[in-house]
Amino acid sequence: MGYALIGEKADEFLDLVATATVADSMDLIDENRDIVSEGLKLMNGAKKRTALKYLLGDSGKEVTSQSLAYIVAPRINAGGRQGDASCALKLFGETEPKKIYDLAVKLNEYNIARQNDCEAVYEAANAIIREERLYKDDVILVKGESWHSGVLGIVAAKLCENYGKPVVVFAKFKDFYKGSGRSVEGINIFEALSQVKGYLKEFGGHSQAVGLSIQPENFSEFKEALNGYFRDNVKGASGEKEIFVDFNADYRIPVEFAKEIEKLAPFGVGNRRPLFSTEVIAVDPKPIKFGSPHYSFETVACEMMDFNGESDVELLAYQIPKTLIFELNYSVFRGKESLKGYLRNVFLDEKEAYESIISKIREGKISGVSSSRAAFVSAFNVIRENANKPFSDPVNFYFSVKPE
Repeated sequence: MGYALIGEKADEFLDLVATATVADSMDLIDENRDIVSEGLKLMNGAKKRTALKYLLGDSGKEVTSQSLAYIVAPRINAGGRQGDASCALKLFGETEPKKIYDLAVKLNEYNIARQNDCEAVYEAANAIIREERLYKDDVILVKGESWHSGVLGIVAAKLCENYGKPVVVFAKFKDFYKGSGRSVEGINIFEALSQVKGYLKEFGGHSQAVGLSIQPENFSEFKEALNGYFRDNVKGASGEKEIFVDFNADYRIPVEFAKEIEKLAPFGVGNRRPLFSTEVIAVDPKPIKFGSPHYSFETVACEMMDFNGESDVELLAYQIPKTLIFELNYSVFRGKESLKGYLRNVFLDEKEAYESIISKIREGKISGVSSSRAAFVSAFNVIRENANKPFSDPVNFYFSVKPE
């Protein structure tokens, strides 16, 4: 479209088009892949766009599709989530460096506020899910009276990933509830809502993400009807989740191998980074520096990074066999090569975990646990309730890992 309007001058804007392509979660295949590849070349060249330079920060690291997805896009979106969507538009239309800097700073402040709002809503929603055992439902519906509506989708996505099943998060808005939902791969939440739309004021979206609104008096019946539809019609709605890993690493991964994987970049939707697994019993996570929320620890495969991993420390340190799922990240900083695994999930063998945890509870070695890995927490709560009697409450909170 750009070429049709302004010809070859459109090439000057490939960095912005690449940013938009990644931020909108477009499949990185065919022409989209070419657009992002060429846009990244511009961003890593000598004339990086000032607005993007300020949003990215001067880290000295190469800009990748992950940089756009996890650094740039959240800051651009944060303005709208905090009620000032025009801020990002002004940033990319401004030509005076001082004003560009000020707008970028404002977007960063909005992003920090958005992160705080997101964390507060996530913690509150997760507490309700655990307390009311909503994790047993086929689709999790959780609501709050005063939650920030601008972060509902982000929270729903995080909860969806943790629990391995569709999640809709609602907040009170005027006299009704606004909700945002996310689904797991292979389950069409939009189609499910279409079958129970009579309970809703309005809804829209696609197979993996929806927005909806509902009157409070319809909520209970809507919840029952939606879960009924999932039980009767949606295969895989039980919460079990298969993760297909590309390679199980039972020895040290060479840096050269990671460099070869980088040739498959840019990574993103439609071209995901390969997933790896490695087996551990217990590891010793430590903050990467004093006060940091990010942790690192060693495995046989590589050094592992667990971002915002404080709540994972107890789980990782327990003497229970675990499978770590991770992505490889190769980087060069000031001429020094680095290879780390980015932890994506921790999977436990159901039978071994049950037997081990029950044994430790009875021996008085475990009195509680705080872990963001919702499968572990949910199963732990059920086990604790049944620790002194035969375990008879079958749950499917644990995940299987199968090589493709």
